[in-house]
Amino acid sequence: MKTNYHLKFVSYTFVTALITNVVLAVGCTSNSSHETPQHITLGDDYDEVAEEEVEDNTVWYNGDWWDKDELTDAFLEQMEETFPFEFGEMMYFTGVTIEGDYLVYDVYVDEDIISISDLKDSKAEAKKNIIKMIQGEEIVPFLQAVGKGLAYKYIGAESEKTCTIRLTPSEVNEL
Repeated sequence: MKTNYHLKFVSYTFVTALITNVVLAVGCTSNSSHETPQHITLGDDYDEVAEEEVEDNTVWYNGDWWDKDELTDAFLEQMEETFPFEFGEMMYFTGVTIEGDYLVYDVYVDEDIISISDLKDSKAEAKKNIIKMIQGEEIVPFLQAVGKGLAYKYIGAESEKTCTIRLTPSEVNEL
């Protein structure tokens, strides 16, 4: 396993932009303000490097060859340091996990501001906004490299009802 993790991953800016667009899709507003830490950028794109003979589970990412499982573990380890965090008064990010073919963010929502039912009714619009927001963002090459889709699991803080918005691995690969 690599011991020198020089990876740079998705920033609060990306997460904040995604949530803002989901909120816009369901028509909610908040008077809360939030601070956005410095935006982080990634290194070389794995598509720009000539392919070499590598093991089946090895991928090119951020200027180096990685075992997919080690890359995923490094990502999750780095992301653990950022959770939990609150987005305004309406959402509380509790963590990120890998569930099957998806990188899943768990987000608790204040149901007085965002109704899970409204979010379910607006899934298609929210998904379109998420796609617009992640195009060109740092998370896309990571997800493409490890062959994962992206999901946001919204959980009602009071009711525990859920609404999950997913981008399949093939949808992510088309970005």
